[in-house]
Amino acid sequence: MWAFLSYLQHKDLLATLRRGSLVLGLIGVFATLGSAPVDDFWHANFGRDSVLFSAPHTFGLFGIFALLGGALLEASPIPGLSRRWLTPLGSAAILAILLVMAFEYDGDVPQFADFWYLPILVTASALAFALSHNVSRDEWIATKAALIYTALMVGVFIFLTVLGLSKPIIPVVIIPALVFDLASRRRLSRPILAGLFTIVWFATYALYLNYVTDGVQLELLDIAAGIPLAFVLSWLTLMLTSTGRPRVSPKILAVLTALLVANLSAQPVMAHDPGQGDEIGQMQFVASVMEGGAVNVAASLPGVEECDLFNPVRITARRAGQNVNGGVIMCHRGGRIAAVAAV
Repeated sequence: MWAFLSYLQHKDLLATLRRGSLVLGLIGVFATLGSAPVDDFWHANFGRDSVLFSAPHTFGLFGIFALLGGALLEASPIPGLSRRWLTPLGSAAILAILLVMAFEYDGDVPQFADFWYLPILVTASALAFALSHNVSRDEWIATKAALIYTALMVGVFIFLTVLGLSKPIIPVVIIPALVFDLASRRRLSRPILAGLFTIVWFATYALYLNYVTDGVQLELLDIAAGIPLAFVLSWLTLMLTSTGRPRVSPKILAVLTALLVANLSAQPVMAHDPGQGDEIGQMQFVASVMEGGAVNVAASLPGVEECDLFNPVRITARRAGQNVNGGVIMCHRGGRIAAVAAV
């Protein structure tokens, strides 16, 4: 509909396609719709993918991000109502879709090491806030977007609590957003902005995660090693989203290349989804979360009377790429697994 109305306005297909916001939105639509068959192909050839960062899931996130970006670009020049509501709402939507990348950590079901949590948050939020400042003259646009996003997450938290379901933490993104706006108002250089932004994120979340929430915990090594990585990634993000022509020095290129080479040598991540491997039958599985961080688990094979047909090995839970094993009992397998944070 958006493309059709734009065509009626210009009466020229080429003029319509020169509209950057529309083209970005169309790319987002096709990418979002295209992620469904890509996901089906992935399932058929590689099994189910509970990892958020699988190719089809990331492709779908990119599509939604592009669609929202196009809508934000289209709405930002509209005076009056847009400046007051549409642009902050669009900026909050951009922030929300980018922070989805850290949602496994927010929900305390990480499939990667805890080390990556804050570098993801810092980089994703830096991208969202930088883009919002590029399309808006509002000096507090990042803070407004963070307030709207936080209100949304509070609503989600209350809704899931009422239903008695597991729930994510409420992200403390307002403080870094306020720092981003203040630094932007003072026109600080990108390296200083990236440094302040990174330090505030880590300081806020180190206290929040370790002393307020009972989910993912950050070790000293996660903080010490994560700060330089988050700083480099946020600095690069600010350079790439600059309205001027970004210039990357050879030193920065060398650092980024070293980080890329280091990540290429990382071990593959195993999901906790049972879709990895050949399916040999169905199993009834019951897990009960107990006080003290333990999980009682029991598994049985419905309709199987002869236990000798199967050889139980162990009960395994995966968390952030690590295996935690429990004991087994013949015929009906059961055990207890300590739900510890990943290292």
